[in-house]
Amino acid sequence: MFTVSDERVSLYIHIPFCTTCCSYCAFYSEPKTQWNGNLDSYVQRLLQEVILVEQNVEGFDTIFIGGGNPGCLSLEQLTSLLSAAQKKKKSREVTIEMNPESFNESFFPLFEQNLVTRLSIGIQSMQDGVLTQLQRNARRIDNLKAIELAQKARALYGIDISFDLPH
Repeated sequence: MFTVSDERVSLYIHIPFCTTCCSYCAFYSEPKTQWNGNLDSYVQRLLQEVILVEQNVEGFDTIFIGGGNPGCLSLEQLTSLLSAAQKKKKSREVTIEMNPESFNESFFPLFEQNLVTRLSIGIQSMQDGVLTQLQRNARRIDNLKAIELAQKARALYGIDISFDLPH
């Protein structure tokens, strides 16, 4: 066993699932549909890893959950991962990425319970034509709705915008 006593330890949790795989993305991901109900077994194995790491540190200064699209997981699955990672101490900052089409009011408890302090919305573009070329599920209206929901959740949020995309 090892123990890390540095208070600046950060944790990145990769959720490798997407509703569809975008043409430009270089991050490892698989379509959520390929897991056909086995998503729980993946989350349970990931949870075991988080618990093992958490036992050997004094807590995590920051946590980032990215992907893929963490919005492919349920509120319960995300809550169990975040609770396990913050068992010893509350993290200073916890960021979760979500694609606009996945973010909805069912995720508000993550912010209300202070399990997540910041939302990163993967907008990429506000141009419907570009979003179509990138094989994104969301359109401009979905992007605007996700921003409105983030404000309604009273979440700190940022938006991801990509440049030099096809026209």
